[in-house]
Amino acid sequence: MKYYQKTGKNRILPVLLFSKKNSNFASMKTISIEVQDNLLAYYGQVALQAKVQKMLEWEALRLKTTTLYTHLQEAQIDNDALFEEARTSAWETYKETVLGNILPQNV
Repeated sequence: MKYYQKTGKNRILPVLLFSKKNSNFASMKTISIEVQDNLLAYYGQVALQAKVQKMLEWEALRLKTTTLYTHLQEAQIDNDALFEEARTSAWETYKETVLGNILPQNV
């Protein structure tokens, strides 16, 4: 059974997109992308579809990160100061619980 169409030297592969919230067939979308035959031969259809799906997942994560960063700026929260405070606190906790008296007190 063929899952792609041949168009000249390239093939068109369907890529199934599922919503993470509602991963049933009713919420599925399909897009078609044109793929060179040499890529299809090298990776295979399933691997190419997985690769595209992973790229879309990373893009969704990037969009969430951008949105979060924008909200932090709008709320005038200093992300660097919060990170430094958390890092310092974690280091102090690590020194006390894991390193104990191994390190000198001024490190």
